[in-house]
Amino acid sequence: MLYEFSNKAVNSIRRCLWRTLLRSSFGSTGRGTYVRKPLRLSGACYMHLGAEVNIMDLSWLLCLKIDAVKPCLSIGDRTYIGHLAHIVCVRNVSIGTDVLVADRVYVSDNTHEYRDPRLPVKEQPVLFRGEAAIGNGSWVGEGVCIIGAKVGAHCVIGANSVVTRDIPDFSVAVGSPARVVKTLDRGNGTWMSVNHTTGEALA
Repeated sequence: MLYEFSNKAVNSIRRCLWRTLLRSSFGSTGRGTYVRKPLRLSGACYMHLGAEVNIMDLSWLLCLKIDAVKPCLSIGDRTYIGHLAHIVCVRNVSIGTDVLVADRVYVSDNTHEYRDPRLPVKEQPVLFRGEAAIGNGSWVGEGVCIIGAKVGAHCVIGANSVVTRDIPDFSVAVGSPARVVKTLDRGNGTWMSVNHTTGEALA
């Protein structure tokens, strides 16, 4: 019984020390925020996490300074990010408040240069592609990639979609590349299918 109590006490102390060490490495963190057993954290001083953010196991968060501009990765209050998240920022990646991000999601504002055939791609520089963002209250499905594009507020991005162009607020988007298949009629509060021939919403 004493041994069991000692183990619990030691584990509790370890968790407290880990949380304290982890919180001190970020640029800023809000109350109640927790990153659970990350696989890798690089450039955490450029990361700003709001209150009650929950990032699940085996996340890989990377801020990389490739030029004179400091990178900034921000995650808003009460946002949940699933297991095996991979977020890479060289300039600006922002995830809003109350966002739900499923497992194995990749978010990046950059890409590798590849145009020199004399060099392996991995030896070529990392380039800023465009700001990556997820708006407040959105849901990003499992296996989604968002690369140099902005997802608006209150959007749904279907599983395994690849987002390379901006998605407007109040949209449902699926596919690779992702395209909007539903949009909200704010007049009557109903979701309308989108005709991709005309781009118009259908009742």
